[in-house]
Amino acid sequence: MERLNLTNKQWMYYGMGLLLILIYCYLSFFAPQNLFANTFSLNQLQVFFLKFIIAISFITTWILAVYGLSILHRYITLAKEKENPVIPLLRSLRTGLIWIVLGSIFFGFVGVIKSYFIPNTAVVHLFTIVANYLLVFPFLIGFITMYRGALIFQSTTEMSTHKHSSYLSNSIMVFIISLFYIFLIFTNPSRQFSFDPAVSATYYLPDVLILSTIVLPTIIAWWLGFYASFTISNLIPYLSHTEIFKGITRILYGIWSIIFTSIIIQALTSFGEARLNAIGLGALLLLIYVSVFLQGIGYLFVALGSNVLQKSLK
Repeated sequence: MERLNLTNKQWMYYGMGLLLILIYCYLSFFAPQNLFANTFSLNQLQVFFLKFIIAISFITTWILAVYGLSILHRYITLAKEKENPVIPLLRSLRTGLIWIVLGSIFFGFVGVIKSYFIPNTAVVHLFTIVANYLLVFPFLIGFITMYRGALIFQSTTEMSTHKHSSYLSNSIMVFIISLFYIFLIFTNPSRQFSFDPAVSATYYLPDVLILSTIVLPTIIAWWLGFYASFTISNLIPYLSHTEIFKGITRILYGIWSIIFTSIIIQALTSFGEARLNAIGLGALLLLIYVSVFLQGIGYLFVALGSNVLQKSLK
């Protein structure tokens, strides 16, 4: 019965989550057009089944996200009066995750709303630009928040021996990933506009704006996310409480999974609609499911870690 004793904030999480899921289902199943139907010549039953599978995948991820954040919020609420050095860090992780979750949810909504309009119209151009920015700036704000929390945690633990090695390994990893990401973008022939009226361009932006408002903020977000994760990973072994160590470790696994989800989604987006269609429906769905699975696993680890943290209060 104790698990049903939810805080007002938890009720808000669940209520908003349920409302968004219902709206998304309605918009998704009643959308008049579908990319897969037009491109891969699917019948109505196949399109419905495909919509159902994709919707269930996204909804499962959102449910895990809402559940994980609500459990994390409950722990922070119960532990805030206690002498606990990890609470400021957990607040930062929670706020950062909220930004990322909201960005993912609104990205899904913009994508399904865009399907109500004919490709290559001004409205589709606008929705495409908004969708791309929803994949960038909520993640950037979220990882900035986590990065600041990691720095505060580092200063309170007075452990900075891994600082320089973290900077180096972090920068090398992000540099390698960024080269591949930039290559995908600027070899995409339909990044600015599309010659095919049935295919949308990827960005509908000039290269200078793609570089300055898409590529650069994305790379910065990855660097901040990696650095925050490396820093927390280096510091949590010094925590004396076993349950807190286990809980934060699992939350950290979730953050790593969410970071790699961002990388995969950006790679898929930069690949371009025309090139994605060319690889075939099976391979395209596999890539979508991998990204959704990774994101769902990330929020599941946040929930598991938060449940472990609650045990430390007993």
